[in-house]
Amino acid sequence: MERQITRFSLRLRTYLVPLGLSVGVLLGCAARPVPMADGAVGRIKSVEAILVLQQRQIRAESRRSDIATAAGAAGGAVVAAGAVFVDVGIESSRTSAAEAAIAPVKDALRDYDFAAQLRSPVERELRRIAWINLQTLRVEVAPDDKRIEAAIAASAADAVLVIRAGYSLTWDFSLVRVAAVATGYPKTEELTALARQSRPDLWPPLLYRAGFSVTNGLAQGTLDRDAAVEAWADNKGRAAREALSKGAADLAKRIAMDLESARVQPRATWFEPNSAR
Repeated sequence: MERQITRFSLRLRTYLVPLGLSVGVLLGCAARPVPMADGAVGRIKSVEAILVLQQRQIRAESRRSDIATAAGAAGGAVVAAGAVFVDVGIESSRTSAAEAAIAPVKDALRDYDFAAQLRSPVERELRRIAWINLQTLRVEVAPDDKRIEAAIAASAADAVLVIRAGYSLTWDFSLVRVAAVATGYPKTEELTALARQSRPDLWPPLLYRAGFSVTNGLAQGTLDRDAAVEAWADNKGRAAREALSKGAADLAKRIAMDLESARVQPRATWFEPNSAR
């Protein structure tokens, strides 16, 4: 019997929670937050921004295996080390299965330009912050890391803000997640000295780093995984497109809010984009 999909509306859930080990799953960068370097805001006269989209299509998060954790607690380093290999194998298998399961959603979003959907609100929000004095914003989709490093090195601005973004379905396919890590790199000698003084343990020197995650879910509430995939893909992916567009707009606002707050009180936020709910 053909499954009946109830028409939907969206509800917004936003999370800014402590850093977890799984940050690298979505964005490939497991790193700690860095509050804005003291005194940096007043010395930044120009900023170039680079929006880096880590992928070309939506991804599926996987639910992490607990084997390595349990083995480490029970059997010491040798047992734990062996369990890590088992855990990696399970993780890889789950990821492959999840990616195959969301194929209908990927197909429905084939013509959806998420990079464009994210660029517009990010540029708009950054231009509202006077002290940033945004010069340019460029977009790179799935670039080589060396390309981004070269762009940072070549910039003539006082600082470069690199926003690495990604989007995914959570492990149970109930939520669409949009996430980003924003990192500020100093380009003047003065700002570089401030960054080194603030965090001498970091290389290259960083002015700032923070992570953000926004999720949107279907109004039907809890669905099994097959039903959730069908709902996200229904009507040419209408629900997924709306969730991604809403997520992009809210993510941009939160990045701007955090940067703006650095002018008053340095702080850093982080998230855990692949946590099991």
